[in-house]
Amino acid sequence: AVRWSSRGASSTMAPTPAVVFAIALTLLVGGTEAEVYKVTKEDVLGYTLAAKHLFYVDASPPGRGNKKGLVRDDDAAEVVFEDMRVTLSTLESNEEKESGGVQVGLIPWDEFGELLDKSSFCTADGNLSLKEHASKKDARIVKVPIGKTVTQRLKITTTGVYVAFLSNCGPSDNLQVSGTVLVKGTNGYLPANRKGVLTLFGWGLAAHIIAGVVWVGLLASNKKLLHEPHYAIASCIAFGAAEAVCYWQLFGEVGDTGESSAWLEKLCQSMSIMKSSYMFAVILLLCFGVGLTQAEEYSGISWKLLGVTTLFSIALAPKVAVFDYRHS
Repeated sequence: AVRWSSRGASSTMAPTPAVVFAIALTLLVGGTEAEVYKVTKEDVLGYTLAAKHLFYVDASPPGRGNKKGLVRDDDAAEVVFEDMRVTLSTLESNEEKESGGVQVGLIPWDEFGELLDKSSFCTADGNLSLKEHASKKDARIVKVPIGKTVTQRLKITTTGVYVAFLSNCGPSDNLQVSGTVLVKGTNGYLPANRKGVLTLFGWGLAAHIIAGVVWVGLLASNKKLLHEPHYAIASCIAFGAAEAVCYWQLFGEVGDTGESSAWLEKLCQSMSIMKSSYMFAVILLLCFGVGLTQAEEYSGISWKLLGVTTLFSIALAPKVAVFDYRHS
Protein backbone atom coordinates (compact mmCIF):
# COMPACT_ATOMS: atom_id res chain seq x y z
CA ALA A 1 0.00 0.00 0.00
CA VAL A 2 1.13 3.57 -0.73
CA ARG A 3 1.31 5.50 2.54
CA TRP A 4 1.98 9.18 3.07
CA SER A 5 2.37 11.08 6.30
CA SER A 6 2.39 14.80 6.93
CA ARG A 7 4.65 14.07 9.93
CA GLY A 8 7.30 12.44 7.81
CA ALA A 9 7.98 9.14 6.04
CA SER A 10 6.24 6.34 7.58
CA SER A 11 -2.23 -44.20 -15.48
CA THR A 12 -1.01 -44.29 -19.33
CA MET A 13 -4.23 -42.64 -20.49
CA ALA A 14 -5.65 -41.37 -17.22
CA PRO A 15 -3.66 -38.85 -15.18
CA THR A 16 -6.62 -38.38 -12.81
CA PRO A 17 -4.74 -39.65 -9.69
CA ALA A 18 -2.00 -37.16 -10.45
CA VAL A 19 -4.25 -34.15 -10.04
CA VAL A 20 -5.77 -35.00 -6.64
CA PHE A 21 -3.00 -33.24 -4.73
CA ALA A 22 -2.93 -30.42 -7.27
CA ILE A 23 -6.65 -29.78 -6.82
CA ALA A 24 -6.16 -29.77 -3.05
CA LEU A 25 -3.62 -26.97 -3.46
CA THR A 26 -6.25 -24.72 -5.02
CA LEU A 27 -8.15 -24.77 -1.74
CA LEU A 28 -5.34 -22.75 -0.17
CA VAL A 29 -5.47 -19.85 -2.61
CA GLY A 30 -8.19 -17.22 -3.10
CA GLY A 31 -10.23 -17.01 -6.26
CA THR A 32 -12.24 -14.59 -8.33
CA GLU A 33 -13.29 -11.35 -6.70
CA ALA A 34 -15.73 -8.60 -7.54
CA GLU A 35 -14.81 -4.93 -7.17
CA VAL A 36 -14.93 -5.02 -3.38
CA TYR A 37 -12.56 -3.75 -0.71
CA LYS A 38 -13.41 -4.89 2.81
CA VAL A 39 -11.87 -3.22 5.82
CA THR A 40 -11.90 -4.76 9.29
CA LYS A 41 -10.56 -2.66 12.14
CA GLU A 42 -7.67 -1.26 10.14
CA ASP A 43 -5.46 1.19 11.99
CA VAL A 44 -5.22 4.72 10.57
CA LEU A 45 -2.52 6.86 12.14
CA GLY A 46 -2.85 10.58 12.61
CA TYR A 47 -2.05 12.84 9.65
CA THR A 48 -1.59 9.98 7.21
CA LEU A 49 -3.04 8.92 3.86
CA ALA A 50 -2.79 5.34 2.58
CA ALA A 51 -3.72 3.98 -0.86
CA LYS A 52 -5.35 0.59 -0.31
CA HIS A 53 -7.01 -0.99 -3.34
CA LEU A 54 -7.25 -0.54 -7.11
CA PHE A 55 -10.60 -0.68 -8.89
CA TYR A 56 -11.02 -1.08 -12.66
CA VAL A 57 -14.21 0.86 -13.40
CA ASP A 58 -16.17 0.81 -16.66
CA ALA A 59 -18.49 3.83 -16.73
CA SER A 60 -19.22 3.68 -20.47
CA PRO A 61 -22.77 3.00 -21.70
CA PRO A 62 -23.68 -0.70 -21.64
CA GLY A 63 -23.98 -2.47 -24.97
CA ARG A 64 -27.66 -3.09 -24.62
CA GLY A 65 -30.94 -1.23 -24.20
CA ASN A 66 -30.76 2.52 -24.74
CA LYS A 67 -30.26 3.30 -28.44
CA LYS A 68 -29.01 6.81 -27.68
CA GLY A 69 -26.06 5.39 -25.75
CA LEU A 70 -27.18 6.97 -22.49
CA VAL A 71 -26.71 5.21 -19.18
CA ARG A 72 -29.89 4.39 -17.28
CA ASP A 73 -29.83 5.00 -13.53
CA ASP A 74 -29.96 1.26 -12.86
CA ASP A 75 -26.92 0.69 -15.09
CA ALA A 76 -24.84 3.71 -14.04
CA ALA A 77 -21.43 3.06 -12.51
CA GLU A 78 -21.28 3.80 -8.81
CA VAL A 79 -19.31 3.36 -5.63
CA VAL A 80 -20.95 2.40 -2.37
CA PHE A 81 -19.26 3.17 0.94
CA GLU A 82 -21.17 0.68 3.06
CA ASP A 83 -21.29 0.56 6.86
CA MET A 84 -18.12 2.61 7.19
CA ARG A 85 -17.34 3.26 10.84
CA VAL A 86 -14.44 4.57 12.89
CA THR A 87 -13.71 3.42 16.42
CA LEU A 88 -11.03 4.15 18.98
CA SER A 89 -8.59 1.34 19.63
CA THR A 90 -7.93 2.77 23.10
CA LEU A 91 -9.83 5.13 25.40
CA GLU A 92 -9.06 8.79 24.82
CA SER A 93 -10.42 12.13 25.96
CA ASN A 94 -13.89 13.20 24.85
CA GLU A 95 -12.42 16.28 23.24
CA GLU A 96 -10.22 14.20 20.92
CA LYS A 97 -13.08 11.79 20.25
CA GLU A 98 -15.32 14.63 19.07
CA SER A 99 -12.70 16.21 16.83
CA GLY A 100 -11.44 13.07 15.07
CA GLY A 101 -12.60 11.47 11.82
CA VAL A 102 -11.42 9.58 8.77
CA GLN A 103 -11.92 10.24 5.05
CA VAL A 104 -12.59 7.26 2.80
CA GLY A 105 -12.51 7.85 -0.91
CA LEU A 106 -11.94 6.88 -4.50
CA ILE A 107 -9.79 8.95 -6.87
CA PRO A 108 -8.29 8.31 -10.34
CA TRP A 109 -5.07 6.34 -9.91
CA ASP A 110 -3.31 7.99 -12.85
CA GLU A 111 -3.91 11.40 -11.27
CA PHE A 112 -3.05 10.39 -7.70
CA GLY A 113 0.03 12.60 -7.56
CA GLU A 114 -1.72 15.45 -9.38
CA LEU A 115 -4.61 15.61 -6.93
CA LEU A 116 -2.75 15.12 -3.65
CA ASP A 117 0.23 16.89 -2.18
CA LYS A 118 2.11 14.30 -0.17
CA SER A 119 3.55 16.93 2.20
CA SER A 120 0.33 18.86 2.95
CA PHE A 121 -2.85 17.00 2.10
CA CYS A 122 -4.87 18.10 5.16
CA THR A 123 -6.71 21.37 5.73
CA ALA A 124 -6.69 23.28 9.00
CA ASP A 125 -10.20 22.06 9.85
CA GLY A 126 -9.20 18.38 9.55
CA ASN A 127 -10.41 17.58 6.02
CA LEU A 128 -8.60 16.14 3.01
CA SER A 129 -7.34 18.77 0.57
CA LEU A 130 -7.34 18.11 -3.19
CA LYS A 131 -5.39 20.26 -5.61
CA GLU A 132 -7.18 21.97 -8.48
CA HIS A 133 -7.04 19.56 -11.41
CA ALA A 134 -9.34 18.43 -14.22
CA SER A 135 -9.81 15.04 -12.57
CA LYS A 136 -10.94 16.54 -9.26
CA LYS A 137 -14.54 16.11 -10.43
CA ASP A 138 -13.98 12.33 -10.49
CA ALA A 139 -12.98 12.10 -6.83
CA ARG A 140 -15.55 10.47 -4.55
CA ILE A 141 -14.88 11.07 -0.85
CA VAL A 142 -16.89 10.64 2.32
CA LYS A 143 -16.00 11.60 5.88
CA VAL A 144 -16.66 9.10 8.64
CA PRO A 145 -16.91 10.65 12.12
CA ILE A 146 -15.80 8.66 15.13
CA GLY A 147 -18.55 6.56 16.65
CA LYS A 148 -20.93 6.86 13.69
CA THR A 149 -21.78 4.50 10.80
CA VAL A 150 -21.89 5.98 7.30
CA THR A 151 -23.37 4.45 4.14
CA GLN A 152 -23.23 6.54 0.98
CA ARG A 153 -23.78 5.79 -2.72
CA LEU A 154 -22.07 7.98 -5.33
CA LYS A 155 -22.17 7.87 -9.15
CA ILE A 156 -18.99 7.39 -11.21
CA THR A 157 -19.01 9.06 -14.63
CA THR A 158 -15.50 8.42 -16.00
CA THR A 159 -14.01 5.07 -17.01
CA GLY A 160 -10.59 4.33 -15.57
CA VAL A 161 -8.51 2.87 -12.76
CA TYR A 162 -9.39 4.23 -9.34
CA VAL A 163 -7.65 3.83 -6.01
CA ALA A 164 -9.44 3.50 -2.69
CA PHE A 165 -7.70 5.31 0.16
CA LEU A 166 -8.00 6.03 3.86
CA SER A 167 -6.86 9.32 5.35
CA ASN A 168 -6.76 10.69 8.87
CA CYS A 169 -6.33 14.46 9.09
CA GLY A 170 -6.56 14.48 12.86
CA PRO A 171 -3.98 13.96 15.62
CA SER A 172 -5.23 10.60 16.91
CA ASP A 173 -3.11 7.49 16.33
CA ASN A 174 -5.74 5.19 17.80
CA LEU A 175 -8.40 5.13 15.09
CA GLN A 176 -9.61 1.92 13.46
CA VAL A 177 -11.73 1.77 10.29
CA SER A 178 -14.19 -0.94 9.28
CA GLY A 179 -16.64 -1.25 6.38
CA THR A 180 -16.87 -2.09 2.69
CA VAL A 181 -16.12 -0.17 -0.51
CA LEU A 182 -18.09 -1.72 -3.38
CA VAL A 183 -17.82 -0.58 -7.01
CA LYS A 184 -20.29 -1.45 -9.76
CA GLY A 185 -19.64 -0.63 -13.41
CA THR A 186 -22.24 -0.19 -16.13
CA ASN A 187 -21.95 -3.91 -16.91
CA GLY A 188 -22.13 -5.16 -13.33
CA TYR A 189 -19.70 -5.87 -10.53
CA LEU A 190 -16.95 -7.45 -12.61
CA PRO A 191 -13.75 -5.39 -12.91
CA ALA A 192 -13.56 -3.53 -16.21
CA ASN A 193 -10.41 -5.46 -17.14
CA ARG A 194 -12.50 -8.66 -17.09
CA LYS A 195 -15.38 -7.24 -19.07
CA GLY A 196 -14.95 -9.69 -21.96
CA VAL A 197 -14.60 -12.94 -20.01
CA LEU A 198 -18.25 -13.96 -20.41
CA THR A 199 -17.98 -13.62 -24.18
CA LEU A 200 -14.63 -15.46 -24.15
CA PHE A 201 -15.94 -18.47 -22.24
CA GLY A 202 -19.19 -18.46 -24.22
CA TRP A 203 -17.31 -18.81 -27.49
CA GLY A 204 -14.92 -21.26 -25.81
CA LEU A 205 -17.84 -23.50 -24.88
CA ALA A 206 -19.18 -23.37 -28.45
CA ALA A 207 -15.75 -24.30 -29.83
CA HIS A 208 -15.42 -27.25 -27.42
CA ILE A 209 -18.90 -28.52 -28.28
CA ILE A 210 -18.11 -28.45 -32.01
CA ALA A 211 -14.74 -30.13 -31.43
CA GLY A 212 -16.40 -32.73 -29.21
CA VAL A 213 -19.04 -33.63 -31.80
CA VAL A 214 -16.42 -33.95 -34.54
CA TRP A 215 -14.05 -35.99 -32.34
CA VAL A 216 -16.75 -38.39 -31.13
CA GLY A 217 -17.76 -38.94 -34.76
CA LEU A 218 -14.17 -39.77 -35.67
CA LEU A 219 -13.81 -42.14 -32.72
CA ALA A 220 -17.06 -43.92 -33.60
CA SER A 221 -16.00 -44.41 -37.22
CA ASN A 222 -12.55 -45.72 -36.24
CA LYS A 223 -13.32 -47.61 -33.02
CA LYS A 224 -11.09 -50.56 -33.96
CA LEU A 225 -8.02 -48.34 -34.24
CA LEU A 226 -8.25 -46.43 -30.98
CA HIS A 227 -5.35 -45.99 -28.56
CA GLU A 228 -4.76 -44.10 -25.31
CA PRO A 229 -3.99 -40.70 -26.97
CA HIS A 230 -7.41 -40.71 -28.65
CA TYR A 231 -9.17 -41.12 -25.32
CA ALA A 232 -6.94 -38.51 -23.70
CA ILE A 233 -7.85 -35.99 -26.41
CA ALA A 234 -11.53 -36.69 -25.77
CA SER A 235 -10.91 -36.02 -22.07
CA CYS A 236 -9.22 -32.70 -22.93
CA ILE A 237 -12.28 -31.62 -24.90
CA ALA A 238 -14.69 -32.74 -22.16
CA PHE A 239 -12.83 -30.95 -19.36
CA GLY A 240 -12.35 -27.89 -21.58
CA ALA A 241 -16.12 -27.66 -22.10
CA ALA A 242 -16.71 -28.15 -18.36
CA GLU A 243 -14.17 -25.41 -17.59
CA ALA A 244 -15.90 -22.97 -19.98
CA VAL A 245 -19.34 -23.65 -18.44
CA CYS A 246 -17.97 -23.31 -14.93
CA TYR A 247 -16.16 -20.00 -15.51
CA TRP A 248 -19.09 -18.59 -17.50
CA GLN A 249 -21.34 -19.30 -14.52
CA LEU A 250 -18.78 -17.98 -12.02
CA PHE A 251 -18.14 -14.66 -13.74
CA GLY A 252 -21.84 -14.22 -14.46
CA GLU A 253 -22.59 -14.71 -10.78
CA VAL A 254 -19.92 -12.19 -9.74
CA GLY A 255 -21.11 -9.65 -12.31
CA ASP A 256 -24.75 -9.90 -11.22
CA THR A 257 -24.41 -10.03 -7.45
CA GLY A 258 -20.88 -8.91 -6.57
CA GLU A 259 -20.26 -12.22 -4.81
CA SER A 260 -19.14 -15.70 -5.79
CA SER A 261 -19.44 -19.09 -4.14
CA ALA A 262 -16.17 -20.61 -2.95
CA TRP A 263 -17.06 -24.12 -4.11
CA LEU A 264 -17.68 -22.87 -7.66
CA GLU A 265 -14.29 -21.15 -7.74
CA LYS A 266 -12.54 -24.34 -6.69
CA LEU A 267 -14.52 -26.41 -9.19
CA CYS A 268 -13.46 -24.09 -12.03
CA GLN A 269 -9.83 -24.26 -10.97
CA SER A 270 -10.06 -28.05 -10.78
CA MET A 271 -11.47 -28.25 -14.31
CA SER A 272 -8.57 -26.10 -15.56
CA ILE A 273 -6.03 -28.39 -13.91
CA MET A 274 -7.72 -31.53 -15.28
CA LYS A 275 -7.84 -30.14 -18.83
CA SER A 276 -4.20 -29.06 -18.81
CA SER A 277 -3.08 -32.36 -17.25
CA TYR A 278 -4.77 -34.39 -19.96
CA MET A 279 -3.26 -32.13 -22.63
CA PHE A 280 0.16 -32.79 -21.10
CA ALA A 281 -0.61 -36.52 -21.01
CA VAL A 282 -1.42 -36.47 -24.73
CA ILE A 283 1.98 -34.95 -25.47
CA LEU A 284 3.76 -37.52 -23.30
CA LEU A 285 1.87 -40.42 -24.85
CA LEU A 286 2.81 -39.30 -28.35
CA CYS A 287 6.42 -38.74 -27.29
CA PHE A 288 6.54 -42.33 -26.00
CA GLY A 289 5.11 -43.49 -29.33
CA VAL A 290 1.86 -44.87 -27.94
CA GLY A 291 -0.61 -45.15 -30.79
CA LEU A 292 2.11 -44.52 -33.35
CA THR A 293 4.12 -47.75 -33.03
CA GLN A 294 3.45 -51.13 -31.45
CA ALA A 295 2.06 -50.51 -27.97
CA GLU A 296 3.51 -53.68 -26.42
CA GLU A 297 7.01 -52.25 -26.78
CA TYR A 298 6.03 -49.50 -24.36
CA SER A 299 4.23 -51.50 -21.70
CA GLY A 300 6.47 -50.07 -18.96
CA ILE A 301 5.75 -46.39 -19.48
CA SER A 302 2.59 -46.13 -17.34
CA TRP A 303 4.45 -45.30 -14.12
CA LYS A 304 6.72 -42.85 -15.92
CA LEU A 305 3.69 -41.10 -17.35
CA LEU A 306 1.95 -41.02 -13.98
CA GLY A 307 5.01 -39.62 -12.21
CA VAL A 308 5.74 -36.87 -14.71
CA THR A 309 2.07 -35.87 -14.99
CA THR A 310 1.83 -35.71 -11.19
CA LEU A 311 4.74 -33.28 -11.02
CA PHE A 312 3.23 -31.21 -13.82
CA SER A 313 -0.16 -31.05 -12.08
CA ILE A 314 1.35 -30.02 -8.75
CA ALA A 315 3.33 -27.25 -10.46
CA LEU A 316 0.24 -26.15 -12.39
CA ALA A 317 -2.09 -25.79 -9.38
CA PRO A 318 -0.55 -22.61 -7.90
CA LYS A 319 -0.41 -21.03 -11.37
CA VAL A 320 -4.11 -21.67 -12.01
CA ALA A 321 -5.09 -20.41 -8.56
CA VAL A 322 -2.91 -17.30 -8.67
CA PHE A 323 -3.90 -16.37 -12.24
CA ASP A 324 -7.54 -16.76 -11.19
CA TYR A 325 -7.03 -14.26 -8.39
CA ARG A 326 -7.60 -10.60 -9.24
CA HIS A 327 -4.39 -8.78 -8.29
CA SER A 328 -4.82 -5.58 -6.42
